Amino acid sequence: MLISSRIEDGRALSMLVWRFAEPMTVASTAACGGGLGERDWIINAQVGHDYRRRDQQRHGAELAAAAGLEDTGVVMFTAVDVRTVQSRRDGGVRVDATVGLTLPVWAAAPDATAAAAGATPGTINIVAVLPVRLTGAALLNALCTATEAKTQALLDAGVPGTGTASDAVTVACPEAGPAEPFGGPRSVWGPGWPGPSTAPCRPEHDPRPRPPRRCGRRPRLVDLAVNVRPGTPPAWLAERIARVDLARYPTSVRPSPRSRPGTSAIRVRCC
Repeated sequence: MLISSRIEDGRALSMLVWRFAEPMTVASTAACGGGLGERDWIINAQVGHDYRRRDQQRHGAELAAAAGLEDTGVVMFTAVDVRTVQSRRDGGVRVDATVGLTLPVWAAAPDATAAAAGATPGTINIVAVLPVRLTGAALLNALCTATEAKTQALLDAGVPGTGTASDAVTVACPEAGPAEPFGGPRSVWGPGWPGPSTAPCRPEHDPRPRPPRRCGRRPRLVDLAVNVRPGTPPAWLAERIARVDLARYPTSVRPSPRSRPGTSAIRVRCC
């Protein structure tokens, strides 16, 4: 994978380029060059936050020409600065992800929510390269496995959605060699490579407050701990906390609720 830059509409934009030594079999959900078949390269290109082009095929061809790429390939687009790409390698599998979560959505979102998401930048693009050949069905299964791993990572991080409205996943494998017949999460390669897929998708701390959400299948229970994030607090907050003496109470302390007239012990415990 190479990182390159270009000037487009007067702005400096970056893009990631995978140039394969030999053509690879690729399964991709990208609008430009996606599908199932032989591909020679992959591009993950940054675009402006006001991107409104609908001629992705032409735009992809322009980007390929600028990168000196020939033959056929896949082009993915994102408003994220792709130089922030996160990469993981495990058991010969490499996963690279650029993560934008401006407006996460649920896959079964209402029409109004989906329409708003489609007009807002924010994309998760994932490229996974496997070291062994997979059958066509197994490669499509691997594409599903990568998507499931992404969703699992977002849910683990407390993100209220299964992704964004414009996510793309691309999985590539060699064309030669014995073909693995399965690509699910419990196949030979399944347990090894979703792990690298989930870690890059975990977003950085998001300080924006979110409303309480319902707990599982019990509509009467409400989860009030939705702002808890793994790996928190962020560095700026940890630095400020370190300056405070937390071993003593402040000089001015409000009376305890238990000491107030007419306050029951039950109310105190529920506060």
